[in-house]
Amino acid sequence: MKKIIVIVLALFGISVFAIRYFADKNKQTKTETIKVLRGNLKETFTISGEIDAKKKATLRFQTSGKLAWIKATEGESVTVGQALAGLDLINLKATENTMFYKYQAADANAKQIEDSVKGHDADETFAQKNTRITAQTARDTAYDNWMLARQDTANATLYSPINGKIISVTDLAPGSYLSGSTAFAITVVDPESLYFLASADQSEVINISEGKNGTLILDADPKTSISGTVKQVAYAPRNSDTGTSYGVLFELSQKNDFFRLGMTGDIQFVKNQKNNALYLPSKFVKSDGNKKYVFLKPQVKTFVETGIETDERTEVVSGLNEGDVVYE
Repeated sequence: MKKIIVIVLALFGISVFAIRYFADKNKQTKTETIKVLRGNLKETFTISGEIDAKKKATLRFQTSGKLAWIKATEGESVTVGQALAGLDLINLKATENTMFYKYQAADANAKQIEDSVKGHDADETFAQKNTRITAQTARDTAYDNWMLARQDTANATLYSPINGKIISVTDLAPGSYLSGSTAFAITVVDPESLYFLASADQSEVINISEGKNGTLILDADPKTSISGTVKQVAYAPRNSDTGTSYGVLFELSQKNDFFRLGMTGDIQFVKNQKNNALYLPSKFVKSDGNKKYVFLKPQVKTFVETGIETDERTEVVSGLNEGDVVYE
């Protein structure tokens, strides 16, 4: 009786093993299939870049001095010629007046010496010539110094050169002394002049031309597509860490209030497209050197000619018909 039980259990174990073995084998040999489909295909490529502005200006004082007043606030709208900040004029005016008086003295001295040699053009001695030229040079130098002092006074006020918005103001209080080590700057940007500046490598730039339409997706707002047009493609390359690239100026069809300088994103362009084309999911199309093939029967190659290739689909130009079943 015990032997019978042992034999029955052994046969049961062998049966379970066999069932599992063949089930696993069938599972492993099961191959995915799909029918050749027909539809619209669009081959695209993307280039990356960031938002910039055609009209922007960073204003700095050209001379040192004490910061007297600031009428600029970040986010404020300004107009051309609007005064934004100024230096204390007391010392600058004093210097300008001093330079003016020095010029007047040098001018009077030069004129006196010129009068003393008047009429001696033919017989002017070298000593007289030296004295005259020295006085005239001193007058010219004094005049230049006076003009520079006037320019410093005129440059003591920063004016907006464009209509736009203030995007940054150095955090310094009036009374601060400005010099080379303590700088002050105001940056103004015209929001209407914003555009997207992208970089295209050598293989990409040959597919981009002025007037080409594209779609921009900003990293800050990936759910929103912004249409635009290529306005300029750089002729000369610019060298970067990743190799040679060309600047592409992409003009936006719309401007949003949240746009900021330096925002990054990608422009998508259509490289090629075809409607009513035969295609397969790309994983069903295999490669054998430069040739493409599919499996119309398991493990039996059928070579085909392909066309457009997107991220997920491959066009079948010849070798297959719509509805043909293809094995992976």
